[in-house]
Amino acid sequence: MEKITMSKKSNLSIQEAFDLFIRKCKIKNLTGLSISSYEKKMVHFYEFINKSEPITAVTKDTVDDYILWLRENTEANDIT
Repeated sequence: MEKITMSKKSNLSIQEAFDLFIRKCKIKNLTGLSISSYEKKMVHFYEFINKSEPITAVTKDTVDDYILWLRENTEANDIT
């Protein structure tokens, strides 16, 4: 029997990485409501950062800056 190998693309964009995440969610049979929630949350992230950027551009500092951006530019609460 032939082994299955994974192809790993090392230069994924943020959008491509998110698309793969959603694909995995569907494989894990998450509800449509859960997937829809993830997609809605990404709207703000895409306002903050260019979705064409490589996923490697997202660092801890990016996340910290995004949290501050959310607090200043949206009505998201701390739990979100």
